[in-house]
Amino acid sequence: MTTFDSDWLTLREAYDHAARNTKVLERVGLWAQAYDRLQVVDLGAGTGSTLRAVAPVLGSGQSWRLIEHDPSLIEAGEARLADTACTWRYERLNLRDDLEAAIDDAQIVTASALVDLVSAEWLEELAALVDRRNCALYVALSYDGRMRWRPGDPFDVEIKSLFDRHQQNDKGIGSPALGPGAARTLEAHFGDAGVIGRSDWRLRPIDRPIQTALLRGHASAASEIAADRSREIEDWRIRRQLWIDTGRSMALVGHRDFLKLPG
Repeated sequence: MTTFDSDWLTLREAYDHAARNTKVLERVGLWAQAYDRLQVVDLGAGTGSTLRAVAPVLGSGQSWRLIEHDPSLIEAGEARLADTACTWRYERLNLRDDLEAAIDDAQIVTASALVDLVSAEWLEELAALVDRRNCALYVALSYDGRMRWRPGDPFDVEIKSLFDRHQQNDKGIGSPALGPGAARTLEAHFGDAGVIGRSDWRLRPIDRPIQTALLRGHASAASEIAADRSREIEDWRIRRQLWIDTGRSMALVGHRDFLKLPG
């Protein structure tokens, strides 16, 4: 699967934690109270951000299996989690081929900023496995296609369209990724059984580093889709970077959190 460097994961972690929908997370905590011991499996664990966000609501008897394929992220995560009170261990598995093995003993499966990178077939398999095992599923921070910069620029709409097309490229699963449609696909599968809430990034003028990183990522993705428009894309990036540098830029990135509890 597509992987991300630890610097980007570190940069975004505080914004991810602030954005998580508190009502959905509280429901996770209430459900967990019924268990003396709880086995958590985190898919695409990166450096352990989901554990750091969710462990405080799960109580004392929790054990985490962190599923990650990138050895550099595993190394960084092991260092960051060294003083964590709960039990945890990394397992290096490829989610494209090893999904069933990954969630084998889970009572709750978690994933953050992941399902927009996977295919419809992969997400269908995950949903079927969760149903079969009757375990909980908590999927957070899935990009849902809402993206807004302020001040507005006439080229924003075109960039968003190109970025969303890039999100639907194959990210290593072997099929086109769902991109901004992933959250709706997951919700449609489980129907009324799920708990849903928004978890948007709301970036302020003082949030310059992450706005700059986001801007570069969007410009790069757009250029990969439309190389013949690279000059227009770069001009757009320069205009927006000026607004960031002068403290005039704000951005909203739409995400959704989803929780399905056992039947």
